[in-house]
Amino acid sequence: MLAILAPGLPRLSACVVCGATLLGMTFFSDLAEANDPTVFSLTQQGWEIVFHSERRESYPGEAPYEALERVVWVTEYHLERENQKIVCFLSYDSQKDRQSETCADQSYE
Repeated sequence: MLAILAPGLPRLSACVVCGATLLGMTFFSDLAEANDPTVFSLTQQGWEIVFHSERRESYPGEAPYEALERVVWVTEYHLERENQKIVCFLSYDSQKDRQSETCADQSYE
């Protein structure tokens, strides 16, 4: 029985190694992102949204879509708790179909 499976073992081993590597990369990238604050996680920790705005930004398209308009929707949140302030920006890029969120501490001086 082992002789029948032996020719496929290198291929199976390579698949197992690749699968384990991809699983590990996915797990650790999610873990790293979990440490970044988000509007949702901050409100869950007691931060209050005191300002909110939305805007649409237009840019020329990127190659190979130079003829198309590239639209980026930006949502800005200001959150406060005690004497601390955090500003968060959520953006969605229509051409890249990508969403991002960044938050920065803007504590009072």
